[in-house]
Amino acid sequence: NPGRLLVQVNRGSRFTPDAGFQRLSGPQGATLCLVAVPSGEVTPLPVGLPDTPAISGHSTWAGRSGRLVFTTAPGVHESLLPGTGVYRLTPGEAEPVQIVSGQQFNHLAVSDDGRFFIVDDYRTQTIHIGSVETGRFLKLCDSRTRQGRPQYTHAHPYLTPDNRHVIFNSNVPGVTQVYAAAVPPSFLDKLEPPKNE
Repeated sequence: NPGRLLVQVNRGSRFTPDAGFQRLSGPQGATLCLVAVPSGEVTPLPVGLPDTPAISGHSTWAGRSGRLVFTTAPGVHESLLPGTGVYRLTPGEAEPVQIVSGQQFNHLAVSDDGRFFIVDDYRTQTIHIGSVETGRFLKLCDSRTRQGRPQYTHAHPYLTPDNRHVIFNSNVPGVTQVYAAAVPPSFLDKLEPPKNE
């Protein structure tokens, strides 16, 4: 978004020049803020504890819509409780809107047009696409990746600009490679709000 950067702040993180990162964040976990360019003015957002469950560290602008979308931390705080899921926030609103509940979705991207979110569930190695507006989501495919410590073993799915393919990582053959899954033409129509809504 022109003039604003979305920044994650890892509260309680510990770093020393000798040892590097000793702790990514403290008990409060991460939060998000906006930084104005070029002034540098910081605007805190009501994201992360205590406003929402702990966030996963995966957040993004929803295209050019002005909205933000983020996931809460799977397996870290309130695992599989109603607070776990996907949220959206328009800066200036008092609180985020939870659009998906009770799902351990992790890595997140949003389509260029801001209409669809793409997430993976690392427990089941599945990739899902959902509507930023309604929260409806459907499984697209299995990544079959065995997520490990190196980030490149994580699926990290995203939609191509034309919304016709999802690109993701998988180490199913033993070496991490990049894959593409086609999005059937009618798939996204099932996620859109009905015409009378």
